[in-house]
Amino acid sequence: MRAINWFGIAGGAAAIILIAVSLYTPWWQLTMGEDFFNVNVSPFNLNFSFLGIAFVIPLILALNLSSLLMLLIGGIIMIIYSFNPSKTYSKKLLCFAYKKPLYAVIFFLVGIIAVTLILNLMFSVNMPIHGTAQARLSNPSQSATIDVAMKTSFQWPFWFAIVTAALCVAARLYHKKLSAI
Repeated sequence: MRAINWFGIAGGAAAIILIAVSLYTPWWQLTMGEDFFNVNVSPFNLNFSFLGIAFVIPLILALNLSSLLMLLIGGIIMIIYSFNPSKTYSKKLLCFAYKKPLYAVIFFLVGIIAVTLILNLMFSVNMPIHGTAQARLSNPSQSATIDVAMKTSFQWPFWFAIVTAALCVAARLYHKKLSAI
């Protein structure tokens, strides 16, 4: 009976499901006012809307597609590896695949924290990473200020991404046990 890395199968399948879910549901969401400004963020889909009009930035779209393809390839390779973890090439497949969801979560969090800090430091906008706040928009030349309610929140696909990354890391750790058998 051959060994199978069940954590790898679960992690690879979860990565593919994560891609499908993240195309329609963001990992993190920023809302200012009712329909004033909305940002929906995930490594695979980033979109902005201002006064109900959606904007697409081609460079960001290209980065999103490359992230999507990398995770998709990683998920497929993780599943392929999991059915034959004792082959000579399996460790190379695993080392390529298990890092992809982990990197997606880490780079996503670093990006969100960096944007939040930049807005707080450069523009004095007190934007929380998760929660609500009041943003004060002002125009000194016209002595006008507007207070706008701001809400940020992590959505459930972000938590699913953490579970996916944990399954892939568990597959890497379990590989050591399979190698010892």
